[in-house]
Amino acid sequence: MQQKWYRVGELCTLFAIHPATLRRWRAQLGMVPQVNPADRTQVFYTEEQVMALAIAHHRVAVLTQIQAGRVEALEVRVAALEARLGCDIVQ
Repeated sequence: MQQKWYRVGELCTLFAIHPATLRRWRAQLGMVPQVNPADRTQVFYTEEQVMALAIAHHRVAVLTQIQAGRVEALEVRVAALEARLGCDIVQ
């Protein structure tokens, strides 16, 4: 499955927090986000990092949203495989 990346603005919206809060949370966990070498103002977080932040700060709703996105992505992949194979994989 392709890695999902989150930008700072997306995370602040998802968690309903200020960017300074995100920076503090990141520092508390010793988390190092990915930085675009061409534009160091662009910072990205992996889905695993987002889940770690959600768990550390008891944000169950965020975890639920991420897991729902994973399920949807898997459903799309299964449908594509079924179309290629010409049969139903899941009944």
